[in-house]
Amino acid sequence: MAAALAFLAAAGAAAWALGWFWGGAGWPGWPGRPRGATRTPQGLQSLAAAPGMLTEGLHLVGRRMGVRQWEADARRIAQPLEGKALRFEDVQDGVFYREGKAFLNFEGDGGVYEEPTGRLWLQGRFRLQHPQGYRLDARDLVWESGPQRLATQQPVRVEAPEFTVEAGSMVLDVAAGVAHLRDGVTLRQAAGVHVRAPAADWYVETGEVVVYGSAEAWRP
Repeated sequence: MAAALAFLAAAGAAAWALGWFWGGAGWPGWPGRPRGATRTPQGLQSLAAAPGMLTEGLHLVGRRMGVRQWEADARRIAQPLEGKALRFEDVQDGVFYREGKAFLNFEGDGGVYEEPTGRLWLQGRFRLQHPQGYRLDARDLVWESGPQRLATQQPVRVEAPEFTVEAGSMVLDVAAGVAHLRDGVTLRQAAGVHVRAPAADWYVETGEVVVYGSAEAWRP
């Protein structure tokens, strides 16, 4: 099947489920940390070893031109002696906003926020969830405030009752509400045809997945 294929999950019922597992202690059922982590900014070592001011439990807010784009709570935040990059650990109750409304909730290991550039690095494992129930698990993400884009070169997994979607990398265009899944995509239906293709677009609000390129379909 060379043409695009579309899969639609009911907006209220469909939620996407993971097929790629990341390791270390943390969420249940995630054995074994993968090799070859994505490069992250200098200074993501343990906060305990970092010079500067260490603060327990603060609320972070990312804005662009006065508009709130994201916010999150972090258990520990370190302000270095030089520069304006904030390093943080144990992210909870995070929210990315789209058109002023909550778009994706998130939680995860930690990262770095550069307030002057609006760039946010989310280091380690992160779980993102849409209010309708779609769930995305990923690691080592970078947020660009200008285009409102969240990207990773690491494998991702989307989870729903009817489907799971796995891909080698992702660029999530928050402004458009679509995730571009690349570097090999596998869709698995709970009952029915499975599809493997080079790329796909996942429309987060509706649950629709459009597959691109030469696709292989099979029944389990």
